[in-house]
Amino acid sequence: MIRQLKRNMEKVKVLLDRITESWNDYFWEFKYCQDRIRFNEDIKTNYYGDILSYFNGTLDSLSNIKFTDNFQESIFQAVAILQLIYSHQDLTDELLYIFKLEESTKEDKNPNRDIRNELVGHPIRRIPKGGALISSVYFGTHFKNGTIHYVLYSRENGFVGKDYFFNLTEIIYNHRTFIEKYALIILRRIKKILGELQKELSLLNRLIDESVGLENLIKLVEQFYDPILKDNYLFDPLILRTCNERRGEHPRYENTVSLFVDTLREYLPERIKSIDEIFVEKIPPTEWVTPQIIFVKAGDNAEISRDRSEHLDYEFSKLMSNHPIYDIQYFKGKFQNDDDILEELINMENNLTNKLEYYSSFEYLEVLLKKRGLLKRGNSI
Repeated sequence: MIRQLKRNMEKVKVLLDRITESWNDYFWEFKYCQDRIRFNEDIKTNYYGDILSYFNGTLDSLSNIKFTDNFQESIFQAVAILQLIYSHQDLTDELLYIFKLEESTKEDKNPNRDIRNELVGHPIRRIPKGGALISSVYFGTHFKNGTIHYVLYSRENGFVGKDYFFNLTEIIYNHRTFIEKYALIILRRIKKILGELQKELSLLNRLIDESVGLENLIKLVEQFYDPILKDNYLFDPLILRTCNERRGEHPRYENTVSLFVDTLREYLPERIKSIDEIFVEKIPPTEWVTPQIIFVKAGDNAEISRDRSEHLDYEFSKLMSNHPIYDIQYFKGKFQNDDDILEELINMENNLTNKLEYYSSFEYLEVLLKKRGLLKRGNSI
């Protein structure tokens, strides 16, 4: 039973991991998703992450249990488990609240919640007005080996002691069922929202090649794919619109517009695909893959060294970080006879605080260096 419970708890963790993946990749990033849940100022603090951390840090303790016949230790164990289950129920309701879903029912919370309340929450209960005793609870002598035993003396029963027995394994199993049920409800809500987003992203992907115009493209991106606007300083809508208006003045502005469109064209298919992957069961690899070791001859090393010396990928990657050696002056000295490259370096130098000019020149500089065969791969801001 314990072994089966452990396997079932692993399934619950997978469900919670999918919720977390959806949160991190979409609800924390996409305004489209945030508008469809309760993404208020409290949630913007990302306390959602604290909820999932609590779950991740405590679920294992419910599946790795060793019962004891020691009376005191059994009491401590049961109290801790019941209190943990109580907290999980409250946290589950908080997740349901965030995703605009109804909180869990009392029927689903019980009997676990009632057991916790009687044994831990309110072992002595009195009427608020007058203070008359309602009930009291005492630990029973059979409280051991995973069995909860307590005696309830209640006004309803004429204060005659009534024995109650519960099995901790069954309590945990009921709790596992509770979490799984509501995790699936949350995932269905997530799947609906992300499915709608996927349709909009697919439409946006088709419109890129249908000449809808940059202005319409920016509006669609702001509505459905706003995270990409943070991918590059130049993707600020105001900068993009300005570069679009000035694209006839200089190739650097045309390049900025093209960079935005090309980035959309590159990223969108992967984003669309990644939504499907969230809901595909991930099976861990069963075979060990032996890494391939490649031996390089001495002559090949010389070729690699020579190849690196002919390219400026490393130096160019340092240009944006105020490197003490590979800065604008370094490149000006290296390309003092190349008017096109020198023009972009001077424009960067003269516009250190102007994002539009500085970064559009940097990106166009990358294009020029690639044309001259001096860069092997792309560089990003």
